[in-house]
Amino acid sequence: MKLKSTIFIMIAMFIMNVHAVTKTITTKDFIVHYEDYTEKYAKASLKILTVVKTSAIKMGFSFPKKIELRIVKSNKTILYVRGDNPNLIMWEFQSLNDFLAPKESKHNNVYALCHEMGHVSMGNITPHYYWMTSDYDEGWGNYFGSLMIENVYKQLGLKAWPNQHDYQKSTGIKGFIKSLQSEKFKKHPSFTYCSLFWYNLSERIGKNNICNFVISLKTSNINNTNCEMKYVDILKMYKVDSKFIEDFKKNKNYLLNTTSK
Repeated sequence: MKLKSTIFIMIAMFIMNVHAVTKTITTKDFIVHYEDYTEKYAKASLKILTVVKTSAIKMGFSFPKKIELRIVKSNKTILYVRGDNPNLIMWEFQSLNDFLAPKESKHNNVYALCHEMGHVSMGNITPHYYWMTSDYDEGWGNYFGSLMIENVYKQLGLKAWPNQHDYQKSTGIKGFIKSLQSEKFKKHPSFTYCSLFWYNLSERIGKNNICNFVISLKTSNINNTNCEMKYVDILKMYKVDSKFIEDFKKNKNYLLNTTSK
């Protein structure tokens, strides 16, 4: 009986430890919870998130008063924004190897943090965007993350991440364009188109107008039944050329969900 009790306690302690949060860093804009042995990665993440927020605000974007990042031990490796709490970025990791440079970990962690901030920025403007496809949303995160990498690199350099590596080379805007031309992404035409849509749109209307464009979508009362018409109207309002609009109409199903909710 005593042995069973001991085993039960050990199992309970293990389960509690898997998702235990032991330390917290709080700043004016962020709250970062993390396991004590991941401290250097938590501090690096905070610096990166701060640069991204500051850079995006200069483009006109707004963010929640406090953005929370939770770095927790798990049985999987994934970085995502919680669907039920768009102010919360979750980073689940299996081991410290997940934080290493991409060659060792297979994860572009600096880019991933920038990418998730893209979802936070979009969700803060359009919290109920059911008319977007998931590729529209992920394509935005891909473009935004790649764009923000440029600012992170400019301000923090290779020292942005404890395991120094040239994260800009593969995940900055040049890397973004190169990757979307690769054989790998040719197998995912919807995600590829949506990623390039944001890049091509920003090239036409200017990066600093992208936020205003998204705000225009929000204030147009766009929904699943009128999204195609509304989107074309807004593209015209921003004086986007007819070739871009025709390309949008041709590929609209990659971007727009016209299924009634």
